[in-house]
Amino acid sequence: MDKHTGEHRSYWIETAPLGPLHPAPAADVTVDVAVIGAGIAGLSTAWEVARSGRSVAVLEADRIAAGVTGHTTAKLTALHTLVYDKLRRTRDIEAAKLYARSQTEAIQHAAEIVEELGIACDWEDTAAFTYAQDPAAVGELRAEAEAARAAGLPAEFVSETGLPFPVAGAVRVSGQAQFHPRKYLLALADDLIRRGALIFEHTRVTGLKEERPAG
Repeated sequence: MDKHTGEHRSYWIETAPLGPLHPAPAADVTVDVAVIGAGIAGLSTAWEVARSGRSVAVLEADRIAAGVTGHTTAKLTALHTLVYDKLRRTRDIEAAKLYARSQTEAIQHAAEIVEELGIACDWEDTAAFTYAQDPAAVGELRAEAEAARAAGLPAEFVSETGLPFPVAGAVRVSGQAQFHPRKYLLALADDLIRRGALIFEHTRVTGLKEERPAG
């Protein structure tokens, strides 16, 4: 938060300049795939499409990675609150394993992209924590640690986290990551352009028309 204005400001946005504007299209554009939104979901999808050899355009109402992704926690983790115990109870342990595998593979894939493109995005391998300060929540945390471990994650229940305040307990999962999301995405956008993709900023999608699929 800015101490003078009281406004919340994003570290990620302030430390990764936007660069040149990708202007709105001046004429009709035809591509194989149009992706709406240039956050991490949109640009990652567009990059995979472009890598497959298809033509792609990204349409962003504002600027690249300036919305939700520009104000993210910047963590890449398979640990999402208390999801594994819930999956185990409401589905089964196989569903929990599938979820854990999909999230772990996503982190690994992002790491591979960073290496492939040589992206300087402050990537750091680290542990992730889900913690509680209320002792009444310790039972839930222990159950989550056990369920996450059964799902294949390197999870454990701990009472020390290194945080600058005490906790009643936490689930710790090693082998996770954190990074600078905008540095990552701006590099991804640059590579998209090199691959012939189109990016249009300040281009708001106001409607979609569904037609019969080709072929």
